[in-house]
Amino acid sequence: MSWTVKLTSNAEADLELSHDYYERQGAGLGLRFLTAVRHSLDILEELPTIFGEILPGVRFQVVEPFQQVVYYVVLGDTVHVIGVIHAKRDPNIWKMRRKTFLNQAE
Repeated sequence: MSWTVKLTSNAEADLELSHDYYERQGAGLGLRFLTAVRHSLDILEELPTIFGEILPGVRFQVVEPFQQVVYYVVLGDTVHVIGVIHAKRDPNIWKMRRKTFLNQAE
């Protein structure tokens, strides 16, 4: 079975900001970041439940070597990415997104 992966607008904004940050660090690094994220999303399309839950309903996958974390919720046959956030950032960011997303999904 293959799941559908959907990025929330917050996750899309995260990717754009991170891409721009990495590109400023070195030419081509932003593209390498997006390629690594795409690989992570490809895995989620096939095996979204392979990664653990960090809180009930929210799973996570680390994008190496960038130490970015893909936070996502699986509902039915869809994987909803609620954020792609650096591991050292304030966890309240994705926790608030979780709360907002789950409230909207009800």
